[in-house]
Amino acid sequence: MNDQIAAINRKLEEAVAAGDPASAAALYHPEAKLFTNGADPLEGISAIQSFFQSAKDGGITKVELTTLELEVFGDTAIEIGKAALFVREDQLVARDNYSVIWKKSGGEWKLFRDLISPGPPVG
Repeated sequence: MNDQIAAINRKLEEAVAAGDPASAAALYHPEAKLFTNGADPLEGISAIQSFFQSAKDGGITKVELTTLELEVFGDTAIEIGKAALFVREDQLVARDNYSVIWKKSGGEWKLFRDLISPGPPVG
């Protein structure tokens, strides 16, 4: 697995745990799009920051990201993974699947396209 992408995923987890939507959104490419189930795509850092703010306001205090597949093609990478979302840090409330297209921007990996879909039910 690409160590740089793994480190960015840890930074995203840390930003959610810290309740810091701006830091989470800063990991995305300036032209990023975030696709969620049943909603129009969110475009740009500001819209993505609002998404993380809504998650925080909804009580999400922790996310655990698990990479299942990662393929790197030069300055582009494709990641498939799963996410677990928690409230009060230990109560699992959702499982999601994700696909991310990563792009290098200014020598750093950034989330360029992030597609989130519901995973299996919790319970």
